[in-house]
Amino acid sequence: MFSSARRRGSKATAEALRPILEGPLLTMEIVAGGKEVKWIARHVLVYGNAVVTILAKKGDSKPVREATLTGDHFVADAAGFTNGWQISDFESVLYFASQSEAEKQYWMHVVAGIIRRLMEPMDALPPQYAKVAMHRHSTRINKGPAFDESTVPARDVERDEPTATANR
Repeated sequence: MFSSARRRGSKATAEALRPILEGPLLTMEIVAGGKEVKWIARHVLVYGNAVVTILAKKGDSKPVREATLTGDHFVADAAGFTNGWQISDFESVLYFASQSEAEKQYWMHVVAGIIRRLMEPMDALPPQYAKVAMHRHSTRINKGPAFDESTVPARDVERDEPTATANR
């Protein structure tokens, strides 16, 4: 099943991934032509590839709604709603409500972590991920300000002295 799902495209690949967080949440839906708000119990899945999938119930194969998060998204409290929180990019908003304040904080923390990872420049990755980053971005690595030798002198960590390039 996993290999055949890969061949069908990126959406099928996302379905083959295991979610990093899943569970029941209330989701806000606007009904009656935008005049009424309903909170409906749904099963929500959050994947590491920044996809949030909302299912009518656990085990459904067809999502009610699906959103791909970007660096433009943010997570915040949904003011006025008990244990309510939101994911937004100022163009679209997903409203959720958790069963408790602790659960709300946990969901918000996980989603915010995914968004943070989307915004990190490639040069901010820890050294153990360097080979993965090189493979993922084989054309060129992001040469951001962290690599600007004029602002941060390079040091030989083992000898604790400036390198030849830092003395230019």
